[in-house]
Amino acid sequence: MIYILYLLEIKDTTGNINVENENVVVVGNVKGDISVLEGSLIVVDSAKIKGSISVFGDSLVIMGNVKGDVSAVCNKIIINGNIEGDVSLIGKYVQNNGNIEGNLSVIAINFENKGNVEGEKNIISLRALPYILKHKESKKHTFKYKLSDIFLVLSILILS
Repeated sequence: MIYILYLLEIKDTTGNINVENENVVVVGNVKGDISVLEGSLIVVDSAKIKGSISVFGDSLVIMGNVKGDVSAVCNKIIINGNIEGDVSLIGKYVQNNGNIEGNLSVIAINFENKGNVEGEKNIISLRALPYILKHKESKKHTFKYKLSDIFLVLSILILS
């Protein structure tokens, strides 16, 4: 069996990039927003993006530098680079080994945070949900997320 992997390579460019049903690799400098629908985005370590990133698809891997907000709903999300902006992620597997100079919001089944986050962190790992609910009941603290919202996100993750 032979697999052919097609990647759309983006080098130095200015302007917004909207891609659908493609796997995208950014290897140069991009000044503008990047939007990927039903695909994957890889930002290599030599890449620099000045603009926001939005991905709804299979995977997002950031190894380079991003000056802008990042939002993604993907199966797999890995951040190894630097992001100057707010980051909102929903995924089955989310890993942060990079540096985020902004707020981080994550809803994931599996979440690993070995990186640096300089802003607020709002993280829900669905594996920790029973503990969160038990802690809420015992301490009588306010819970930021509604249970219906968590189940909605969980159903989206399972169905994707």
